[in-house]
Amino acid sequence: MHAAHLGTLSAQNTVELAPRQRWQLSWLLLLWAAFIIYGSWVPLNFQPSDPAEIWNTLWQWSAWDSLREQRIDTAVNVLLTVPLGFGLALLWINSQARTHVLAGIFVRVAIVLLVLALSVLAEYGQGFIPGRSESLGDVLAQTAGTIFGLILHARFGNQARVWLIKVGTAVDTQSRVTHSLHGYLVALLLFAVMPLDLTLDIGELYHKWQDGRVILLPFSDMRGTTPEIIYELVTDVLLWVPVGALWRLNEPLRTPGAIALRAALLALAIECIQLLVLSRLSDTTDVILAIVGAFLGALIVPYLQQVAASGQDALQRIWKIGLLVWLAVVVMIYSFPFDMQWPQQGWLALEEAFTRVPFITYFRRHEFGALNEILRKLLVFLPGGLLIRLWLTSAAKTPSRVALVWLALLAFLLEAGQVLLPERVAELTDALLATLGAILGWRLAGWLTKVNYTLPAEAATVVNDMSLHAQRNNQSTYRTGSSSWWWHGVSIAGLMAALWLFARVPDVPYNVIKLMPMSPAGLMAALGLALVIWWIAVLPVAFISMSQVMAMALPLWLLLHGIITFAVLRTTVALPMLHKVIGSPILAWPSFAEDLVRYLALHSALLLPLCGGAALVKAVRKTTALAGLLYWFFLVALVAWPLHWVIVEQAATDNLTELMRDNGSFGASSWLALSIMAIGITAGALASLLFEHRHWRGLLIWIGVSAAITPVALLMGLESTIVKYDQVFSAPQFILSSSREAYADGPELALRYSLAWLAAVGTLTWLQIPWWRRAT
Repeated sequence: MHAAHLGTLSAQNTVELAPRQRWQLSWLLLLWAAFIIYGSWVPLNFQPSDPAEIWNTLWQWSAWDSLREQRIDTAVNVLLTVPLGFGLALLWINSQARTHVLAGIFVRVAIVLLVLALSVLAEYGQGFIPGRSESLGDVLAQTAGTIFGLILHARFGNQARVWLIKVGTAVDTQSRVTHSLHGYLVALLLFAVMPLDLTLDIGELYHKWQDGRVILLPFSDMRGTTPEIIYELVTDVLLWVPVGALWRLNEPLRTPGAIALRAALLALAIECIQLLVLSRLSDTTDVILAIVGAFLGALIVPYLQQVAASGQDALQRIWKIGLLVWLAVVVMIYSFPFDMQWPQQGWLALEEAFTRVPFITYFRRHEFGALNEILRKLLVFLPGGLLIRLWLTSAAKTPSRVALVWLALLAFLLEAGQVLLPERVAELTDALLATLGAILGWRLAGWLTKVNYTLPAEAATVVNDMSLHAQRNNQSTYRTGSSSWWWHGVSIAGLMAALWLFARVPDVPYNVIKLMPMSPAGLMAALGLALVIWWIAVLPVAFISMSQVMAMALPLWLLLHGIITFAVLRTTVALPMLHKVIGSPILAWPSFAEDLVRYLALHSALLLPLCGGAALVKAVRKTTALAGLLYWFFLVALVAWPLHWVIVEQAATDNLTELMRDNGSFGASSWLALSIMAIGITAGALASLLFEHRHWRGLLIWIGVSAAITPVALLMGLESTIVKYDQVFSAPQFILSSSREAYADGPELALRYSLAWLAAVGTLTWLQIPWWRRAT
């Protein structure tokens, strides 16, 4: 079946779920509906009340103001019913409903009414529970979630069916690892945005910053006792170990360093997303722990593969040792702080722990706190179920579910033992969650090691053809690299939005606000700057990708590149702001010509160090590229003094020269050029690590060296003492401070430099990734 016929099948939505998949999906939806009812009625202490009065109270309209004040609850209620709307549509909207408009409308209306009835039942029942209140707003939010689920089904329903079929019938370990990786990464992203109290309000984000909920210094916000801190750090590392292991299994040729860099970029993206979640902390510590966890996971895989190659006996010993180590760690976690004593209530304490309404303590917590604790409880016992099944399988034994019974018994015993610890709370819910984690680990091990059932012939044909079509698309994507235009379009749009929002943040340098004012002209300036930054990021990697003959024409490329850049800036940025950098015309030339020449010199002084950084990174990856680096060195030696003469000696403004050490000496220019080159090296090495499999150690070394060189070179090139405006300050203070009345100093100045460096390196790395991939 060809791709064209496959497209017809996809358009007609002819793929149907197998009976077993329909049965599994039905049970999942039933359990989810039960969870919604249970969560609404906890703590289940129903009290007699007037049913008519409760019914009337339920249908009283909730003001939009109250909905706005309770947006977390509203978002959670919307999210609760999205799976119901989407899942019921997968089950009930069959081929007939998809081809007949009236049948499809009828089924969708029935789904909305069914979930509406469920929501009304849940909210009505809350009227009989003290402390809970029924709300029409919750009913409306849950109805909106159902409709949103149906909209998602209309767009992604057929793809979801195909994905479910492929996941349930994957017969090789590679495809199952890929599905596991994708599912785990999606779960990480969803966990990152919980509890969905999202905001784009700059004022709220600024208050979040002021309240200390954006932690830039790693490990500076560790709270609690030492064992509690260790527990949090270890579990956060373990959270990323599967990412590293699955990535290594999915891409065996990728080095641990490259995988760790991927994890760092992913974790950094997650932390940036969490900036928009008001109740979440954004902490650089999480990025470091993600790097450690992913690196360990990537290192474990080849070791286990070597052990497996030596025979099943060696592999069996590894699983057995791992199981014993896990058991020891779990016992320590549940027994800390080891100050056991008999509770005052005696056996009643144990009875209270195991008769308490399940999940009641979790529902009394903040949404994120409850979710975070649930995830940790699941993660603690998941390795147990995974390891014990792998051990039994490697021992050529038929895995018996009796092992799960023993794990459940262990969970309940350890939870009961917490009655003896005054600082711990024993609870039936935690034992149930631990048992569920063990079951998930058991099922995951089984799914990765054996086939579940056979796919019907027709659906198998569709899935195989879709896989072939996807493989062809992937090959095409690989040939063209990741530099598809959608990537660049999204990058430019995102950069424009970031620049515009940055100019609206309080305490930013005042020149940034003047550059992008709150007006259409400011939007044009943001667009122009985004285009220029992207355009500047392109040339260095394009230079090292050229043939030797083309690379010899670098001066010509710089000239053409600079002319285009100047045209964009001259069109989008206010001319006075441009003159602040290059100076107003002072020669008897046409003003446009003098502006262009001065800018071309400054442009070349910026691009040449970046090209040198790219050439050095390529030389690290390929020693034959040393010739290009040598040519760049001679070119710089030839043009360095003329560029300095035009930019500094013949400057039409002192806005730049007054900031340079020794009134703009050639040495200061050289140090500043070195700092720019160091930024280019850092960005190029980071981008290369995503694709480099052999020289990743050398790239990591250069990242560390260039990151250390940058601040030193800047300090050597910038003036340390400037007397102006009746004040004494340094060039870094002038550049990074928010205003002339409040110059940053000490830790604040260091923080502002760190943010500026991260922004520069991060932006350059992101924009160069597709080009470095093409350069591999």
